[in-house]
Amino acid sequence: MPTEEEPQAVENENPAAAAEAAVVESGYRSKRQAGSNAYGDEPVPVVTPAYEPAAVVTTFEPVPEEEPAAVAVPAEPVIAEPIVEESGYRA
Repeated sequence: MPTEEEPQAVENENPAAAAEAAVVESGYRSKRQAGSNAYGDEPVPVVTPAYEPAAVVTTFEPVPEEEPAAVAVPAEPVIAEPIVEESGYRA
């Protein structure tokens, strides 16, 4: 008659939980979420503004209006005679 063995405890039932505990214990996540570069091994990115603010104009002077330059328009368009070439076809 076979004897029944007692179940043995499994050390690593959930490997993701063990990895999570290792990350929390190392302090990596808390340092990363704090926003500080506590390790100092990554370069700090230089933040440049998307645009530089323009100089502030404090006085507004009216711009003198100029009349547009006159454009010379011919009185009547010149129509050239159409060039007719003989095709050599005879009816």
